[in-house]
Amino acid sequence: MLCKLKAVQKKASGTKKRKRGNDKTDKVEERCYLPPYSPFLNPVELFWSKIKGNIRKNCLSVDNSLSLRITEAAKKATQEDCANWISHSQPFFDRCLTLEPML
Repeated sequence: MLCKLKAVQKKASGTKKRKRGNDKTDKVEERCYLPPYSPFLNPVELFWSKIKGNIRKNCLSVDNSLSLRITEAAKKATQEDCANWISHSQPFFDRCLTLEPML
């Protein structure tokens, strides 16, 4: 995990991070700089892209609701789709963790 919150002793010296807390322990926040919006790192973005594409294929009529159309579109996402979306994202994870430029 790149960013986390740690409990540290009050008298810890040399910490350059911002502290919050009471007298007994402080919480130290480590700042985490995330890459710009990167949908290729998040498989759920690919899932929603497929759902939106399926919804756009047919015009919304008076007889059906948007939530029903979302449900029907989600049923069209297969386990194979999910596995492919995850496989597509995985090669970028290590590069992201080492803060390499993505594009």
